[in-house]
Amino acid sequence: MSAWGIEPWANDAAANWFGETFDVTGLANRVEKALNLDIHDHHEEIRAAAYIVRLLARTYIWAVHDIDRHRALAANRLQAVLDAGIFDDEEAFKVAVTSEIAELRGPSLR
Repeated sequence: MSAWGIEPWANDAAANWFGETFDVTGLANRVEKALNLDIHDHHEEIRAAAYIVRLLARTYIWAVHDIDRHRALAANRLQAVLDAGIFDDEEAFKVAVTSEIAELRGPSLR
């Protein structure tokens, strides 16, 4: 086994598996499409897609050339949800989404 870290994705076999899985399923494309949906009609799906980015957009899992773009898109779309006032009456949601945005805008998990 050729491993370079202790994370579940930090070895050749896992990195290959993730790459093949993303190729077969088209997950990154599906996530990007969801992030670009209408904010008022699909804010729940946007937040779910942003979660997938937060969880998986890292080197050896996500396509490396899309990581930064998808993290920025997810953060921007969540910010647009907040700016649209969708969670104005739900302080806990606003706090959670603000934290999610900060994580997406923070250092990339490579």
